[in-house]
Amino acid sequence: MGRIRSKNNGELNKVAKLIGIYCKNKHNSDSMCGECGDLLAYATKRLALCPYEVKPKCKECKTHCYDLAHRDRIRQVMRFSGMHMVKHGRIDLMFGYFIKDRILSFYRRHRQ
Repeated sequence: MGRIRSKNNGELNKVAKLIGIYCKNKHNSDSMCGECGDLLAYATKRLALCPYEVKPKCKECKTHCYDLAHRDRIRQVMRFSGMHMVKHGRIDLMFGYFIKDRILSFYRRHRQ
């Protein structure tokens, strides 16, 4: 497996947090269970192999690197964890994931 580029470390941290929230609440586990650990390992591997210099959001990407089963699984995790963060007042994490990324992508498109 290739080394994850430093610019993708932030993306990996976001995915790890989302999977951690999901596992803690759905599987009642303080540490990550095997199923969620496998999903995180798969996400790490796919992120390391991402062909794009600036990684787009998965739903906007032209190349779907996750297989169908993992894609459905990560959608479940993101949907649950996102709503969990909103319901429990973790808007700071949501800001970093949604709004900050949009501002940065807008800036990158219009800085020329």
